[in-house]
Amino acid sequence: LKLGDLKGNRFEIVLRDVDEDEEKVAEACKELQREGFINYYGLQRFGSSAVPTHAIGRAVMRGEWEKAAELVLLPREGEKDETYKAREAWAKHKNAEAALRLFPRWMHSERSMLEGYRRNGVKSHSNAFAAIPRNVRLIYVHAYQSYVWNRMASERVKQYGLRAVEGDLVLLHDVEDAPDDAVPPPDDDVKDDGKEEKEEGKGEEKWKKQHPKKVKALTAEEAKTASIFDVVLPLAGTTVQYPSNDIAQRYREVLAEDGLDIDSLKHKVREYSMTGDYRKLMACPADLQWELIRYRNPRGDLAATDLDLLKGRTTAHVREHAEKTFLAVNAGTAAAAAAGGAEREG
Repeated sequence: LKLGDLKGNRFEIVLRDVDEDEEKVAEACKELQREGFINYYGLQRFGSSAVPTHAIGRAVMRGEWEKAAELVLLPREGEKDETYKAREAWAKHKNAEAALRLFPRWMHSERSMLEGYRRNGVKSHSNAFAAIPRNVRLIYVHAYQSYVWNRMASERVKQYGLRAVEGDLVLLHDVEDAPDDAVPPPDDDVKDDGKEEKEEGKGEEKWKKQHPKKVKALTAEEAKTASIFDVVLPLAGTTVQYPSNDIAQRYREVLAEDGLDIDSLKHKVREYSMTGDYRKLMACPADLQWELIRYRNPRGDLAATDLDLLKGRTTAHVREHAEKTFLAVNAGTAAAAAAGGAEREG
């Protein structure tokens, strides 16, 4: 399995204390199936701490290694005392050896960075950041791409509404979901200043071949019969095509606000070069299923877990003493994303 292999997933979402009659709930679920909703990336992509992951990704994309390191390590409001004091000690003394004794074991990224500082010195910000596991570092970059995509989705709907228009992009083929971003292979030749040995041509072409999706811009005539559910927006990158309408300029402006040039997203550290991808503007949960059920215990389980199933307990066993009303939504990956998004948006 690799990033983006999600098609076999199914999810069950339980909403408690549903104070509506069955007819209204059914109509709302049918409307969700019929109308869909904007396919935003959810909060999980950006984290719930005072420092969102996309802010770190933005610093990475700008090559601001000291800023990226500060965002990972410095104190954050709302954290536990133990964690806050550890961060505070690092901020005050910049002593990696001492800080490692204070940071809890579960803070893997922070401890990896501190190990990098301990080995290379407190000024070696790029090497310290590179000590974080690669998959975590790339999460920061993906989060920044997702942040830009969410903004562009809002801009697209605000400007043109929920209909296909001239210049919108659609996939040429019905390609199954690919990873959020096709990224180049890891690079070991990173210098302390974030520079790398240049390797032109061959490597860049290889990255392009990793992207499976091809798109076209709709003409005015094609837009008349196209579905909004076919429209895609690009995650900003070096190998994607942008819409041939005003949204392309908004991409340029939003990236410029963050000090980035849409025409120069190839990073000097190769693994941070954003190659890009395409994501459907709207989600349509066609395989959504739902049921209203009563339950008694407000903290009791209302859906069987994998462990329950292994022990021979079914969802019916879990719910047998139910009294209050709840809504159980069962869906595949796309539908579950829709259900989760709809629940988030209220």
